[in-house]
Amino acid sequence: MSQLTFRLAAAFAAATALLLAGCTGDDPIVLPGPDPTTAPVFASDEDALAAAEVAYGEYLRASAEITKKDGDDPKSIAPFVTENYLPELLASFADLRSAKKHFVGEITFDHLELQQYSDDLVGPATVAVYLCLDLTAARVNDSTGADVTPDRPVHVPLEVTLETIDRDPELLLASSESWTGEDFCKN
Repeated sequence: MSQLTFRLAAAFAAATALLLAGCTGDDPIVLPGPDPTTAPVFASDEDALAAAEVAYGEYLRASAEITKKDGDDPKSIAPFVTENYLPELLASFADLRSAKKHFVGEITFDHLELQQYSDDLVGPATVAVYLCLDLTAARVNDSTGADVTPDRPVHVPLEVTLETIDRDPELLLASSESWTGEDFCKN
């Protein structure tokens, strides 16, 4: 055997011995799983959907109170929305106030369907739903009381995301976007 072949064989044997020694050394590190007392915020998709329905209804009622008063007291919406979504809503209420317009009538919703419920058992849980906003009984009036409701669809498909704060099952509105897919409000 040549000197070079001998050195290569010895290096290979040493490397193999080191690798095998690592396999028989200390016990492997076992990472603990989630705390066994940690449970999902909602026991089922149905519970998440029911909580979303309640939370969105509360948000609509609070929003209606603000929009019926020309956008007066917009910060009263804060308990129903996430901190991140609040500035967007406050800007919308400010636009309404500066235009000297207000809503009359009632905005409702139906066709509520769960899109996704996610909960990593550590931080907030997220519930995303599709819903149909019903503007049939809602009108926009100016400061004189004249109806200035724009030509618009009366049923608007939305994708709405709600989130918990920490592990509290109370949901807050985190986003509301017009759904651009197939209009499920017509079904």
